[in-house]
Amino acid sequence: MGSVRQATAASPETAPAELINALTQIETAATAGNVEAVMQGYSPDFTNDDGFTYETLPAALETLWARYDNLIYRVELQSWERTNGGYTAETVTYIDGTQLANGQPTALESIIRSEQTFVAGKVVSQKTISERNQMTSGEMPPT
Repeated sequence: MGSVRQATAASPETAPAELINALTQIETAATAGNVEAVMQGYSPDFTNDDGFTYETLPAALETLWARYDNLIYRVELQSWERTNGGYTAETVTYIDGTQLANGQPTALESIIRSEQTFVAGKVVSQKTISERNQMTSGEMPPT
């Protein structure tokens, strides 16, 4: 019988600079609301299990950013693996922001766990593992 080699995900501390730089570039560009800079981190062949493509992602981002004045993105690398053409990374993305709706402040808090495949420093595919979005409104929303 042959042996089965199982890949083991590596810790974020051992991630190569190319992967860290790609994640940081996307995070910084998203917080700045710079869709062109965000898209520099994605391959023209990008696909997503939510149906987004390289062509549709910019409009989705612009729609979200138009609703919220000051979204702040934070991407945390959870684990990574070297693949034949690049890397697979599991990340958690935190998105926080506010908007005024009918004169009342509304806060958004999103936590998205996903797996991205990077080739040549760009995201070519993304699979959402879990997603939680919470909106609260008013001056002193319940906790």
